[in-house]
Amino acid sequence: MSATVAPAKLGAPARRGRLSLLTRQDKVVLALMLGIPTAVHLFLVWLPAIGSIALSFTRWNGVGGLASIEPIGLKNYSDIVSIYPPFWPSLAHNLIWLGVLTLVATPFGMFLAVLLDREIRGLSFYQSVFFLPVVLSLAMLDWMALRRFARRHRGQILRERLEILREQARLKKSSGEGGNGHGEGPLGDLFGGS
Repeated sequence: MSATVAPAKLGAPARRGRLSLLTRQDKVVLALMLGIPTAVHLFLVWLPAIGSIALSFTRWNGVGGLASIEPIGLKNYSDIVSIYPPFWPSLAHNLIWLGVLTLVATPFGMFLAVLLDREIRGLSFYQSVFFLPVVLSLAMLDWMALRRFARRHRGQILRERLEILREQARLKKSSGEGGNGHGEGPLGDLFGGS
């Protein structure tokens, strides 16, 4: 008995496995680059958000462990609507902000983005002007934090730096380096060297 093989159609390419532009290593790297940030985001953003929503249906002051949580249903929501006077003005202000941001700020930002995407004269200047508030706000926050830190410690940093310089001057004096020929370091007069 002889087996007959059906002839392949002429001109048809031989069928191979599915082609992919990504290698196995690329797929692993891509999965890690997407998976780790997604897991961190889910853990740090969505888990607390869902927990807050779940806790809004309970009575709990945050002290006493999870065993002291008492479910109360929609009572918190009915209380905020009925006995908390600032609720309705706050809701109205939030809806106004939502409307302004949706109908004015977002379309205006998209319009500016389209303008900046074109090749126009002075493009880098305009891009710098639009990006400057982002950079400046971070720099101002850093400056304010440093001022607050410095004000709180009232010269402690300066005293520490001066003590380091004094110690360096003492070391130079004891090793015989530098000085003015009388055995004093370069900062000896400033720090009352003998």
